[in-house]
Amino acid sequence: MVFLVLGTMLGAGILGLPTSAGLSGLAACITAQLLVASAMLFSAVIIINENVSARKNNFNYPSLYESCLGSKGKWLAVTANIIILYGLLIAYISGSTSVVSHLTGIPDNYQKPLMVAIYLVLSIMSMGGLELIKRYNSVLVFFLLGSFIVMLCLLFSRVNLSNLMKYNDFGFLPSVFPIIVSAFCFHTIIPSICSASRWHKKNIITAVIISLVFVFFLNTFWIGAVIGILPLEGDAGLDYAYRHGMPATIPLDNMIDSDLFTALSVSFALLAIITSFIGVSISLKDFLRDILENTFGYTSRSLNLIFTFIPPILISLLYPDIFLDAMNIVGGVGIVILFGILPAVIHIKKSATRLSAALGILMLLVFISFLLFEVCQETGLLKIDPECEYYHTEYGG
Repeated sequence: MVFLVLGTMLGAGILGLPTSAGLSGLAACITAQLLVASAMLFSAVIIINENVSARKNNFNYPSLYESCLGSKGKWLAVTANIIILYGLLIAYISGSTSVVSHLTGIPDNYQKPLMVAIYLVLSIMSMGGLELIKRYNSVLVFFLLGSFIVMLCLLFSRVNLSNLMKYNDFGFLPSVFPIIVSAFCFHTIIPSICSASRWHKKNIITAVIISLVFVFFLNTFWIGAVIGILPLEGDAGLDYAYRHGMPATIPLDNMIDSDLFTALSVSFALLAIITSFIGVSISLKDFLRDILENTFGYTSRSLNLIFTFIPPILISLLYPDIFLDAMNIVGGVGIVILFGILPAVIHIKKSATRLSAALGILMLLVFISFLLFEVCQETGLLKIDPECEYYHTEYGG
């Protein structure tokens, strides 16, 4: 379960994390990570409790929220989960294609065929079912961590320690909360691991806590290495990568002229996407199975696979450079609603004490603030740039 949870978290979020969050500085990133990790653990425990109480193999988020919050809760969950699962798969396709094409020098006119080839491989790997995936996912995560550790060793020999505390822009944090939320999101896999473990609550929560602590330290070292090496400005800088939606491995490879690092960065990026793609695609299949069987009465496996794997590749082909935009919408809208706001509402509704209800209200306010910041940025009401925050007005102020 630890490897499956880690595999779900170590995906496109960790690739985009230093690119955007790094612009706020290391201390600001650590602060934001602690807040987000605590909030995501809180919501995960609520969701785990509901799954353990239900003890049903096809009890996914639509059924969960319908049982707790009624029909409106169910369809809000359906909408948010569609944004999350399809958005993540689209980001993985875009991110993996971008990494391979940039780091191997594949011409732009081969980008779409490359995208289709990568997606076919990922989809075939994900169709083996949870039991088969559990066998090789641990191996993939093991190699992912191995390539990451070796890559970090190469990076830290080049880190300028004075850069780590040179700047901290806490005002930029609201714009990077979505990517941090995405980097700590594993909730899509919770219904699957609950049923696979026969609803053993203690083991599930233990696996989640171990994974969260591990990913917190991994993210911190990763962000620190990138901040300590890359300049803020210039073609190989953080700001350039952020504005062009690049995964962090691309500007690092441009800065470090090493065939070994290129091989490691490609391996790390692709393994991160593969392991996360597997977890998310399993979750999407289970989610669609819940909708098709419990809402529409369809039990066709072929229909389930079509709805799971066809829409993401079509959208990715239409918008091939959607990586960071997709991650921001997934984290700031979909994840915040489905895995933040709705679990907090359930907690408040079922609280037996005032203290418990107050904790639920606090978490609800935290997730609502994440949502409001992202909605305002996507609609143009709020623009937050590094070291610059201002509201648009009708006068263009």
